[in-house]
Amino acid sequence: GHPRGPLLYAALRDALRACLLILAVLTDRCAETADSSLPLPRVAALWPGAAFRGQAQVLEAVVDALLDGPWDPTRLVQGHAFAAFWTRHFQGQEAVEADALLDALASAYEPLPPDERNCLRAWLRPGSDGSVSIMDAALVLHGPGPWRGLLFCTSWVELCPVPLLQAFIAGGRDRHLAMTAADLAAEQHARTCSAVLPGWSRLNLCEDRAALHVVHTLGAEVAADLDGGRGLLVQFSFPDIARALHSEGSALGTLLHELLGPKAFFARPASVVSMSACVAVEAARSHEIGDDRAKHVLLSRIHARTQFALWDDMEDMLGLQRCHLALMRERLLELGECPEAPMSMAYSFAPWDSRAFSSASCDSGGGDGACGASATRPTLADLSQENRSLFRAIDQLVQRRFSMDEQRNAQLVIDSAIEPQLEMLNADAAFSNMELELRFAINLCMNRQSVARNDMSKLENKLRDLESGFDKSRRIFTRRERNLSKQIAATEEELAALSTSLANKREASRAAADAVIDARLVLAEAMVVAPTGLGDFQKLEQQLAAEGQALKQRVEELQRRCAKAKAAAKKR
Repeated sequence: GHPRGPLLYAALRDALRACLLILAVLTDRCAETADSSLPLPRVAALWPGAAFRGQAQVLEAVVDALLDGPWDPTRLVQGHAFAAFWTRHFQGQEAVEADALLDALASAYEPLPPDERNCLRAWLRPGSDGSVSIMDAALVLHGPGPWRGLLFCTSWVELCPVPLLQAFIAGGRDRHLAMTAADLAAEQHARTCSAVLPGWSRLNLCEDRAALHVVHTLGAEVAADLDGGRGLLVQFSFPDIARALHSEGSALGTLLHELLGPKAFFARPASVVSMSACVAVEAARSHEIGDDRAKHVLLSRIHARTQFALWDDMEDMLGLQRCHLALMRERLLELGECPEAPMSMAYSFAPWDSRAFSSASCDSGGGDGACGASATRPTLADLSQENRSLFRAIDQLVQRRFSMDEQRNAQLVIDSAIEPQLEMLNADAAFSNMELELRFAINLCMNRQSVARNDMSKLENKLRDLESGFDKSRRIFTRRERNLSKQIAATEEELAALSTSLANKREASRAAADAVIDARLVLAEAMVVAPTGLGDFQKLEQQLAAEGQALKQRVEELQRRCAKAKAAAKKR
């Protein structure tokens, strides 16, 4: 009978399922670690604590709502970037129209083409009234961050910028031509973090909310369809999750059978396939990789869109820093310090301080309540500056807490009662646990930022190489243009000189024609046969040569006759 019953039920169900999944991963991880002497990577070790903290935040928000405590729908989601996005555009709302949500995404990031808009609408699965709840929106758009979630649904190849860059460099040829030894090692590591789900596809994942919740909870980074309908290739953040999925008798596999029933994943290792190969196939299919200019255009667009992921990471970092600052102030307040900042512990777990956006003047009335036209998003420079300010403030509070702990320890008396000391130690342990969880989440966010900046640097290096090639080509073309200009100028000068001498040659031609006429008159007076046409001297020469040859033959015949006559006369 609670007015927010369906929403709270969905949040409670997702949080409990997520906790069970995390516990199953920890169970399999402990069993695997016991059989192996290799330690877990630091980032993988931080993930469960940060994940449990996020689920604890959701459960705390559900309890407060059931007890009619302070209510903010953004407390039901884990991502600070998504909470900030929802606060800017739909502050205080539990569900919005699908079109309004798509318009808000377009205003916050970039306009969505019609095909991407329709694809994202299918992933959001609006209800019969066309609305999308905050839980369904957060499930789809928490990637982490709305932009990564959007790319997961519409353009998943951009979630793998390095393999996509290799495919562009290869230009339709074998992608291994553009890979180094480090790239091959990275591909092998990504293969260990991947699992093949036979019988599944991106379309099946889009239509099954429970399966989508499972893969997102387990930290799926990208999902790609294999050619020939061989299944769905899912790449996770850590290799132990992929191993637990395709290991027989694992706690995670058993739990998936209970949660998904007949639709449970029957995963197998990605031994012969990789996400890089899927990216190369999809890039050749969806992008026209032509000359260097086309590559530069595509890479520039991908580089610009990658900045949105960095933007979300900065907002996540800012939300976590605010939570850490609130926790430190609350602790100092308990110790008798910082009376000017009485913050509640409820706020210390809030995903976003909506008061920070009071200047955005979101209009919560009228229509669907979207305020995308009036809400403004802080720039990366503003977020960086505020993060630095919060970091300095937190560092000052940490120093003050250390000083207070030293003073408190110095005031302890050996013969004092043990109960107050135990209570103090329990309070210190509880605070240390909460602070450690926050630091875990901050470290994971910083790791995502480092990966995003590393990917952007590789794209920038390739763009710089292409631009360097463009500069060389430009210099070559400029040199050719100068040479052609010189040749054209010389040819034009020669044409001008020929044009100048053309008049003289025409005058000489007229004089020669007059001389021919005079010669014809002389020939006519001498009664010499001459052709009637003007300028037909070749025929005249041929005729005179023929007549001369005939006369020559006649002379030779007469000479032979004369010689015979003389010989006959001598005989007589």
